[in-house]
Amino acid sequence: MSEMTLARVLDATFREALTLYLPLWEAWYEPGNVSTYLIGYTNGEPAARAAAEGWLRSERGDTPGRLEWVPEPTLVADGEFDAWLTLLEHHADGACTDTGISIRRRVEDGTS
Repeated sequence: MSEMTLARVLDATFREALTLYLPLWEAWYEPGNVSTYLIGYTNGEPAARAAAEGWLRSERGDTPGRLEWVPEPTLVADGEFDAWLTLLEHHADGACTDTGISIRRRVEDGTS
């Protein structure tokens, strides 16, 4: 088996395993230019939002301002994900900041 054929088989096996064993939605935290932290996998968008917001509250010493989920259509262009939302925080002083938390839904069959 050639190296290219083996790479294709491993990629197909990996994508099949993702589809079979992991829920499609994932919540994660990316604190700037360091590693991404997986918050968890869920079966639906409401659960992914709740997991992400719960994680934010558990990590903060204060109560966050108003939270808003914003779609990120440009981040789904690669075809690996078909939904991607970023969590923003609106502060009392009018400022709006990115929390570094996002949720996304993997394309079920791994193709666009």
